[in-house]
Amino acid sequence: MRRRIVVSTVLLMVAVMVAVGCGVQIVLSLTAERDIGRVLDARADTVIAVARAGETPATALAGRVEPGVRVYDAGGSIVVDTLASSERAGADRLARVTSVRDLAPNERVRLRATPFRTPAGWHGVVVVAEPTEPYERAERYALLATVVVGAVVLLASALLASRITSQALRPVATMADRAAEWSAHDPGKRFGEVTDGPELAHLATTLDGLLDRVARALESEQRLTSELAHELRTPLTGIIGTVELLQLRDPEPPERHADLDRVLALARSMTETIATLLAMARQRAAYGEVTPVAAVLDELREVVGGSVELMADVDPAAAVVVPAPVLVRVLAPVVDNAARFARSVVTLDVRRDAGSVIVEVEDDGPGLDPAARERAFEPGFSGRGGTGLGLPLSRRIAATVGGSVEVVAARGSGARFRVVLPAALDDSHNVSL
Repeated sequence: MRRRIVVSTVLLMVAVMVAVGCGVQIVLSLTAERDIGRVLDARADTVIAVARAGETPATALAGRVEPGVRVYDAGGSIVVDTLASSERAGADRLARVTSVRDLAPNERVRLRATPFRTPAGWHGVVVVAEPTEPYERAERYALLATVVVGAVVLLASALLASRITSQALRPVATMADRAAEWSAHDPGKRFGEVTDGPELAHLATTLDGLLDRVARALESEQRLTSELAHELRTPLTGIIGTVELLQLRDPEPPERHADLDRVLALARSMTETIATLLAMARQRAAYGEVTPVAAVLDELREVVGGSVELMADVDPAAAVVVPAPVLVRVLAPVVDNAARFARSVVTLDVRRDAGSVIVEVEDDGPGLDPAARERAFEPGFSGRGGTGLGLPLSRRIAATVGGSVEVVAARGSGARFRVVLPAALDDSHNVSL
């Protein structure tokens, strides 16, 4: 928006300066024409006044005519001549005029012919010349000055517009950033009464209304999530207990045991999902808690189990602004997915990059079909024996804390997932303003 305002201001000033420059040139051109006409009239009047003072123009003007004059008698013969050779042909065309006439034989000179009559009855025509170069030079200097002044004005206008819009929009940008931050992590905060002007007060009122709606929506979602999770936990706990009791009965055939194992695995998976939902509902108020990624490695190793090896390369400075239970719920489904498809090893690479912590999980399995990259995050999609709820839930939880989960190009044969979460500020970032 700031750039559009500056560009619009500059374009407007360009249009204004072009209009002003054209106007100045028109005025200067008209003024030059008027001044040349006045000079020619004055010179012609002077010559005519001297010619009338004697018996004949030849005797009266002898030795008293300045350069740039030619006098003709009634027959068109030359009486006095001080014109330059380049101007004489044009003057001859005016030798018999009966009224004042102008002629520009070239771009450098202007001629004016004025008929006259002396008291003694002698009549003829006076042709005077005036060079136009000084007037044209003045116009060029004026044009150059207009261009220079216009460039200075345009630069000053752009700088002034940029400064003014920056100062005017800075409070708006600050309020927008705060509203975005509050809506994501602290929905209870409000701007309240703003005294910096009616426009900002109206913006604050509007943003407070939006924050109220966001807070109500989050509260409703949190309450619904918590209630559903509690309602589902009880029957799932009963199912798991019943299945475990059935497994303890020796008479059950092996086929039945396999079915019960399957039911038990699905029930426990649902229990983990419900635990994740409860963690999301309970930990919203805990946003701001700092958790080093290294602190949850033991939980992630339990997710992998003993079937494959988890190789972790963790930057000690990699700490996120996410509570530990939520961090586990974000990373565990990604690690579990990698363990399902890995042949022997799952690699966990954790590093800090500016204001984010990047966690990359890669397996040495067969890899992920490019067509299934986005489908992997669709609820219900499962490549091998799962419920299809882990990765979608991981992405959703990451989004609620300002992060993301995506599939990226693998270094080897397997699949690689990248989790990005907001990094905690270290002491070097604590600067007093």
